[in-house]
Amino acid sequence: MELSRTPVPDPLVGHRLAGRYDVVARVASGGLATVYAAQQPPLGRRVAIKVLARELSRDPEACSRFEQEARVISRLNHPNIVSIFDLGAEDGREYVAMEFLDGYSLHDVIRREAPLSPSRAVRIMMYVTRALAAAHRQGVLHRDLKPECIMLVPVGGERDFVKLLDFGLTRLLHGDRRSRSSSGAPGPERRTRALASHNAIRAVPLYASPEHVNGEKVDPRSDLYALGVIAFEMLVGRVPFDGSSPIEVALQHMQAPRPSVRASLPGSPASPALDRMVQRLMAINPADRPADATRLLDLLEDLPEYTGPRARLATAVAVPGAQAMPPLAAVRRVPSPVVRDTVVDIPATPPPAEAEEKPPEMPMPGPFDPTLTMASTPGPRKPTERGRPQ
Repeated sequence: MELSRTPVPDPLVGHRLAGRYDVVARVASGGLATVYAAQQPPLGRRVAIKVLARELSRDPEACSRFEQEARVISRLNHPNIVSIFDLGAEDGREYVAMEFLDGYSLHDVIRREAPLSPSRAVRIMMYVTRALAAAHRQGVLHRDLKPECIMLVPVGGERDFVKLLDFGLTRLLHGDRRSRSSSGAPGPERRTRALASHNAIRAVPLYASPEHVNGEKVDPRSDLYALGVIAFEMLVGRVPFDGSSPIEVALQHMQAPRPSVRASLPGSPASPALDRMVQRLMAINPADRPADATRLLDLLEDLPEYTGPRARLATAVAVPGAQAMPPLAAVRRVPSPVVRDTVVDIPATPPPAEAEEKPPEMPMPGPFDPTLTMASTPGPRKPTERGRPQ
């Protein structure tokens, strides 16, 4: 006899969580948490509720990390980072209420549409880099950047507006308390455990930087490395390093030559400059990568695939016979007639000089005269019968 499986109803669906959120449906589920769609009745706002798995809710360290993630993201007030509204617990289960995102993860988009066009890939990279720059300025690393953490939502005329989420391995830059040797570097025992322990390599090995999987100190350039791997995957349709085990992938990140986008995908429309940029982001030595996300923004703007607004003025170069760059005050930002929803910097041309129109001369006021009416004052306004101007 064949037994049919009846889906087990989720007890939270249809429940009012913490007396504030009406849970409508389960959206996604994983080993760490489950995400629900909900309504917040007082405001009529649609929110996403992320509930920590029950077994993890009994782990003080897991609860602490979950709360830390919520608090860190809530202070990162940036349009490309998901907004956190609330943090609480009910029946011993921690939850976070956050902005509901009606879109697709970059992971799903890559799976369906890769390879993406170079201009689209660069545009997505720009959004992610802006989010990382905002986080890094607050002293926060993502440490778990992967396509599943990048949501693409339609905003206005932009279909690929990025929302960065799941700072699941977030660490404050000055609060990373890992066991280290007296010299500040991880000892041999620590390095061995980093490659052998699943708990040590908690970031997805496909996108983790060499220093991360090797148990060494990470910094903002580690997030940029992960972005370089994601860029390669967008442009080629597969990750640059893969294998049958996490350790095999980790060793490739630390030792293998950096692949080229154009060599990996013959006929790729990616420019040589973009290809070099992706390889630079994936450099084994962090010193060979861009210094930080702010610097990467400048470098991305210089790529031929970038068509968005310029965040800075180009540096003037002395060329014989060339017109000097206008000063900042003489530059105005206007909508571009070519690229929708973008602005470009153009010199502000002053309007032609016109003859200045002098206002009519007003008589000097004399002593107060109570018989003086509005009709006797110069100007275009005339009183009505009730004494009000027309």
